[in-house]
Amino acid sequence: MWKLSVVVVLFVICSWNMEVDAYGEPLSPGVPNYIDRAIHTLTNAARIDPTGYKKLYMAGYANNIDSILLSGTYPATNPLYLEPNLTLSATQHSVEMAQKNYFSHSSYDGTDVFTRIGKYYSCAGAGLAENIAAGGGSPLGYVNMWLCDGNNGACAPDKNGDGHRADIMGGYTSIGVGWGYQSGSDFGDYSTQDFGKACAQQNSIVHSGSHILKDLCTTKFLATYWDPAGNPRGALAVVNGQSWFMSRDIGTANKGVYKFEQTKSTVCRPYYFQFVNSAGTTVRYPTTGCLVTNEGNNCPDFDASCTTVTVPTTPAPVYVYQNGAMAGKWGTYGNGGINFNYKASYGGVSPVLNFNLINQNGDDWMSFWSNPAQPLGNLKYLLFSAAASAPVSGNMFFNGGLTKNVDLTTAWQNYTIALSDISAPSSGLTDLDFSSGPSSNTQYYFKDIRFQTAPDCPCVFC
Repeated sequence: MWKLSVVVVLFVICSWNMEVDAYGEPLSPGVPNYIDRAIHTLTNAARIDPTGYKKLYMAGYANNIDSILLSGTYPATNPLYLEPNLTLSATQHSVEMAQKNYFSHSSYDGTDVFTRIGKYYSCAGAGLAENIAAGGGSPLGYVNMWLCDGNNGACAPDKNGDGHRADIMGGYTSIGVGWGYQSGSDFGDYSTQDFGKACAQQNSIVHSGSHILKDLCTTKFLATYWDPAGNPRGALAVVNGQSWFMSRDIGTANKGVYKFEQTKSTVCRPYYFQFVNSAGTTVRYPTTGCLVTNEGNNCPDFDASCTTVTVPTTPAPVYVYQNGAMAGKWGTYGNGGINFNYKASYGGVSPVLNFNLINQNGDDWMSFWSNPAQPLGNLKYLLFSAAASAPVSGNMFFNGGLTKNVDLTTAWQNYTIALSDISAPSSGLTDLDFSSGPSSNTQYYFKDIRFQTAPDCPCVFC
């Protein structure tokens, strides 16, 4: 259950003059709020990679989930910008539905949907559409309700009673999202999506960003990126003033959803996203200020006083090993090895180190070491995902001699190793190696390597 601050919003019917050089800041306190931003981001994720979204975020949602969002019907398309006037329209309608306890596209006074939207939004010749839902329970719940468009445990087939899905995947450029809540109403919470084309088109390569509570102990930070000019040189989530690498969740490199996952906190944490595009230009979302997690009590949706911290402008998202030597470098080094300590712990919680390794030329060894030793503190588990160019059985080496067998396949698999199983010394970790033995000529791929105080929680969607 979210812990949300209640915001009373007074709506005055007027248009918003959008500043195309700034993007992501609120229109007014709580508009858009965390739920709106998360719905926007997940909607863009579905547009960017319908198949990937379905597999990652809708697995088990309905008994015929494999028969919807088919590539021949709904191919991948561009993400949507959040349009201010559409957002005002959507928010007003959701708040009114909640307060007046009704559920309809028409306004409470009988005004039809397009007349209502037109009071806020007047782009000439722009096609319009609207989705409404109630009782979604979470941002993911709302987006999946619209995408499924079904009942009795089954989703509507593509192009057959799937009007909400068609709206989400339609040929629009912009969206407005609004949420309303009223205790005692029939459904409690209500959400509206209004689709159109922006009067003043944005040009940010980061279309949306937010966080979602992945499970009981993990917060997932997501940002969508699309740049026709090329792939990003780097992607960072800056959480509570610390920068962390983001990896691709779904989509392609230049049109994808990027993620960073971290152990859930109990405090409100400001954050923003920073990308370096193919030309080396830094792009921040939001342009100013910070979004705020809803992990603590009465967290605000936005922190205008949050400032940009100094982070590398061209981070390498992957550590690349070639012929036993590191070719891609980022961070602080000691005696030729990577020093774990360049990422400090946050909020008194043990650090979650998140980095990727690639053995590109099929070497027998892959080594990662720290000098001085990384104190383990109360870290008890090593988690990572790994794959190989061919099935191979190898050993993880810790501190030069403590081993654990790991079998890699050509498909990505998740691994969890209890540090107690390898008798890791409390003095700290100095070496983390993988070896398949001599002459294996196999390429290894490790990603999302992290040390945690507990194994991953049971995952709501994996």
